[in-house]
Amino acid sequence: MTEQTNLVPKRRFKEFQKTHTWEQRKLGSIAAFNPKAELPETFEYVDLESVVGIEIIAHREETRATAPSRAQRLAKQGDLFYQTVRPYQKNNYLFEKADNNYVFSTGYAQMRPFCNGYFLLSLVQTEPFVKSVLDRCTGTSYPAINSNDLADMKVVVPANGAEQNKIGSFFKQLDTTIALQHRKLEKTKALKSAYLSEMFPAEGEREPKRRFAGFTQAWEQCKLSEVAIYRNGKAHEKDISDSGSFVVVNSKFVSTNGQIKKFTYKQIEPLKKNEIAFVLSDVPNGRAIARTFLIPESNKYSLNQRIAGITPNDNTDPYFLKELMNRHHYFLRFDDGVGQTNLSKKEVEDFEELYPVFAEQQKIGHFFNQLENLIAIHQRKLEKLQDLKKAYLNEMFV
Repeated sequence: MTEQTNLVPKRRFKEFQKTHTWEQRKLGSIAAFNPKAELPETFEYVDLESVVGIEIIAHREETRATAPSRAQRLAKQGDLFYQTVRPYQKNNYLFEKADNNYVFSTGYAQMRPFCNGYFLLSLVQTEPFVKSVLDRCTGTSYPAINSNDLADMKVVVPANGAEQNKIGSFFKQLDTTIALQHRKLEKTKALKSAYLSEMFPAEGEREPKRRFAGFTQAWEQCKLSEVAIYRNGKAHEKDISDSGSFVVVNSKFVSTNGQIKKFTYKQIEPLKKNEIAFVLSDVPNGRAIARTFLIPESNKYSLNQRIAGITPNDNTDPYFLKELMNRHHYFLRFDDGVGQTNLSKKEVEDFEELYPVFAEQQKIGHFFNQLENLIAIHQRKLEKLQDLKKAYLNEMFV
């Protein structure tokens, strides 16, 4: 990091504000880098894809004789593993397990802190630190920094170890809260997925496993053209404007459930409340093809090309149809994994599935709408916590 003239962060704990300063030191003076150790005969290997954010999401058993040559960093409780390849991803892990059989790839710099480990983890997540690392990286597609250059970097830390500990404990508690909220979100998503598999008939079945009380009528097979009206979107590229009043419903918008938006000043192909936007085109094995988005209000959205507008008939519940069509295996069969997938009007209108009576559709649609709202609430809470952490990182480090 560059030389600092003001070694005081914007926000500090009261007990340290008047009596203690921060000081500039090399990273290699507050942590030992890549300590040598003999690998066990068998161990759990952690590669560069195994850490996402500050969590390990996967590891695999290897033996010393057959492990990849990059398996060299034997973890000890308290070690920090810093991703030296594409460091902007911030996939860094503080090893707090008592186990002594985890080995990390040399794609991580192993730091054995002389300070509070969680303080160091938080420091390397700050934007100024990441920017300084990137300035020292080599390569373009896969920017990387070597451990020696990383250890030589200057950082600003509290002179008082008690302040380091307090900051580390603060961010550990905040990360624990974020992790709990993330688990709530994932648990609700998993619950929805489980209900989808039980409340819609499985392939080859005529009725679902789970139904609401009072509904016993058989489900009727219909083509989409019998229950809804199809239309194509129109090109908006010439009318995109950040100051536009209307949201362009394109594949990115649908696949991110409305999180990524473009705007237009012309509502070229208006979408009305309770219409369904449906993605027609995607790259091989793409995640956007056949995704659906239910329009929540009129006079705000405009349908882009390569997106279909599906208008449910009066006897078709839009929430039910939105869930029924979303990533349905019928549509995914058109993706051969080789070429671009482009669903035609006929292919979509020929989509044939089982439908219950309208009252049961409404009940199912309302149920899944409530689950979607709960997922959205959990998502917003998670994003607020993540934004809060980002703000604190910006204010509590120099």
